[in-house]
Amino acid sequence: MNKKTLKIYAQQLADKEKEAAIALAQAQHAHQRALAQRQSLEKYHQIYAHELRQKASVGLGSQQLQHYQRFLENIYEALRQQVQVIDKAQQNVQNALARWRQHYTDAQSIEILLKGLEKKERAARESVEQDLQDEFVNIHIVHKVGTDFESSDE
Repeated sequence: MNKKTLKIYAQQLADKEKEAAIALAQAQHAHQRALAQRQSLEKYHQIYAHELRQKASVGLGSQQLQHYQRFLENIYEALRQQVQVIDKAQQNVQNALARWRQHYTDAQSIEILLKGLEKKERAARESVEQDLQDEFVNIHIVHKVGTDFESSDE
């Protein structure tokens, strides 16, 4: 691959890495939302259970008791489902992190390769420049010696 092609490839990899970083941030945000939802459900369950205990201590009809129990069971089921959502969200975060790491590593590898190529090119240019300078100095010395030699003959 030539340098121009590598630069284009490096840009594509950098774009993929950026997209993967955005996907990772979105997955992390979804995970945080799922955790917050679970917290809300837990708090709601706790409040409702406390309310049931308070009303039961004063006296509660069987229909109301069944209503509270069904409602608490529904909240518990929602909590169970939310744990599954959290597990899936956590897995999504792990997958997104792995994809980002891979794209990041790929992008860094190409950047290192490009820097190495640029260093070699710079070294080659500097070597050519040094050779030209040396040749110029040698020509100048030969010319000066030739001029000095001609001057001494007269």
